[in-house]
Amino acid sequence: MIDYARINALSKILNESLSENSDLESIALALGENPNNVIRDGAILRTNAQDMSMYFARRGRLDDLIAATHDLYPHIDLTSAGGPAAEKKSYQPQKKTSQPATEQPADSGKPAEAIQYENFDITIGLKRSDGTYPISASSPAGEAASILQELPLDDEQFNDVIYYLKELIAQTEDAEQFGEDLRRFLFPTPIQSLFDSSLATVKAQGKNGLRIRLKFSLDTSPELSQIPWEYCASSRTYLALNEETPVVRYIQTNVAPEATSVPDKVRILVVLSNPLGDLNVHAEELKIRSALAKVEKAGKVEIRVLDQATRLNLFDTFTEFDPHIFHYVGHGALNDDGEGTLILATETGEPEAVNAKRLLVLLQSSDVKLAILNACETAASDEGKAFMGVAPRLVWAGIPAVLAMQFSIPDSMAIAFMRSFYKALADGQPLDTAMTIARKGAYFVNDEIYWAIPVLFMRSPDGRIWS
Repeated sequence: MIDYARINALSKILNESLSENSDLESIALALGENPNNVIRDGAILRTNAQDMSMYFARRGRLDDLIAATHDLYPHIDLTSAGGPAAEKKSYQPQKKTSQPATEQPADSGKPAEAIQYENFDITIGLKRSDGTYPISASSPAGEAASILQELPLDDEQFNDVIYYLKELIAQTEDAEQFGEDLRRFLFPTPIQSLFDSSLATVKAQGKNGLRIRLKFSLDTSPELSQIPWEYCASSRTYLALNEETPVVRYIQTNVAPEATSVPDKVRILVVLSNPLGDLNVHAEELKIRSALAKVEKAGKVEIRVLDQATRLNLFDTFTEFDPHIFHYVGHGALNDDGEGTLILATETGEPEAVNAKRLLVLLQSSDVKLAILNACETAASDEGKAFMGVAPRLVWAGIPAVLAMQFSIPDSMAIAFMRSFYKALADGQPLDTAMTIARKGAYFVNDEIYWAIPVLFMRSPDGRIWS
């Protein structure tokens, strides 16, 4: 018999406690259900919460729904939906009958052929007294001498678009026009000609394309770190969405990355931190495991998850597990001094900001080759203190590559992006290719604007973290 009182209580809780339909989709995925079978596209959250509660109740799985909700969102009080719901219950996901709309196509079983690139370096020099920047380029086809270019940093419309992107209120036309403005700055005629001839050269050599490496001084030109260069577009086609032309921010350091062979088993530490209770951190964990399921089953990857991270349990887990990939899921911010921080929990569950300097002490001289910071603002750098941002500081200190967010990113977008990124890595692609594939997936499946929020900082010349 269907318990309508519990259904109404649960739907009311979901409507009042969740923020968007994507949160309901995550619960459906955790239960092995296709969200398209449970949630109506275009319906408001209240309607879908009621429909989802009824859907699982009719299948005798209301307790599973309550348990899954508690697993993903433990901060939600579910007691009014029934006594057992207040406890964390185990449940067994059912086998999916079809792929949800946000999933990528199933693996063919055949590993993808790794893409090969040559580097196309664009270097932006120090700002001159007349407000211009010298720009030069080097590539397999030669070099383009320094050209003075004006960057409209004082232009109101230019800065408005950056603000719209940060606040997640930009329109498609804003992003496209902004991308054209960036292209005119980065690719004046001599550099564009060199780029075209370089691309033809590498194609003739049997390689796939050009890796566009943006190089500028973060300590002496901090204003450049505030610009989302990844939107650079030509004829309204974004370079960073084309696997022939991945875009990365290259940080050249005094010490070259140490060439090490691929370990027999890659250890990935996933750190979940949600003391504010407002992020869908467990849904991202599920996406990571889904993307790496085959290589994990083959014994090539070991995933360790640290839930409700504190400084103490993070230190203990990190030193014991010794990961190759450090993946943080949570909040990040710049403090009042402009220093980058990640938000962990205190031993009593309160939010605690951990600065980049403290994180660096943990990661330096370790086996970490890639740090992933899935937190809003972790790629940001305060004006005048660019190296205080978490991501560039880690790269400067010796981590070969860091993937981070330059603005706040919608939770559902971040989750879908990371799944595609890990799947491409599992297929043997270099980091910049995996980045491009994930951006393409985010653009096609999720959103035409905010796919460029994730940024890849590298000091690896060829995009690989192992030889």
